[in-house]
Amino acid sequence: APAPRYALVDSTTEAPPRRPVRFDLRDSTRAAPADREATAVPDVRRLPLRVAVRELHRAGLRVTLVSGADFDVAPAPGSVVPKGTLVRLARR
Repeated sequence: APAPRYALVDSTTEAPPRRPVRFDLRDSTRAAPADREATAVPDVRRLPLRVAVRELHRAGLRVTLVSGADFDVAPAPGSVVPKGTLVRLARR
């Protein structure tokens, strides 16, 4: 006959050692500019919107679309900004 199968279970009632829980409340997406790599804003003014957004994301930038604005891209193309900076694209 095969040997019986069973598992060893730790049934001690000791609580695990308590460790202080620490939370980092700083928003990592809004780190100080010195903490992030810098990148130049690509010139996407003459590109289709989908391609422009893709290029800005590829450069490490965040994108928002704005309608009825008096600019094409802000900050201006060629500006050196920290990665993760929000770039506004005007829909025309």
